[in-house]
Amino acid sequence: MALGIFLVLVASATSEGSAVGETTGGVTLPSAKAPRAQPDSSSAAVDEMTHDALRELRSELGLDADVTAASAERAIVRRMRLERATWYGPGFYGNRTACGLKLRRSTLGVAHKRLPCGTRVTFFHSGSFQTVPVIDRGPFTAGTSWDLTAAASRALDFRRSGRLRVIH
Repeated sequence: MALGIFLVLVASATSEGSAVGETTGGVTLPSAKAPRAQPDSSSAAVDEMTHDALRELRSELGLDADVTAASAERAIVRRMRLERATWYGPGFYGNRTACGLKLRRSTLGVAHKRLPCGTRVTFFHSGSFQTVPVIDRGPFTAGTSWDLTAAASRALDFRRSGRLRVIH
């Protein structure tokens, strides 16, 4: 079964997908940032990415400096879509992702079927935001949109399959 999943991942790595800005709640959001050759998966880099993404979302939503952080967060969460997600990792550590990274226990990222490698995706779960890059292809289960790495699922306290709020 692991070999079958690996072959599907390899096959999907050769497929090209492109996504342009999507409209969410009447706001057009950028769907892709300049991809990094090797996205930095360190906690500090991802925290900075999350901070930058939230600042950009505040700007896109027209939330000025007078809006409190709590009000801004509530406004952002209201604009996020609720989508099904799973997580992966154990059994795949040491393998290369479709975007060329070596998957490790500490790798923060997400798999998506079509978004370009490096696209920043912001998730909200259990009261916290986490922005991670697309680093792989998947998930390959019908009705599931996102496949978080184990490190990303831990950062969000997302321990099983379910629904997360997401914006990209």
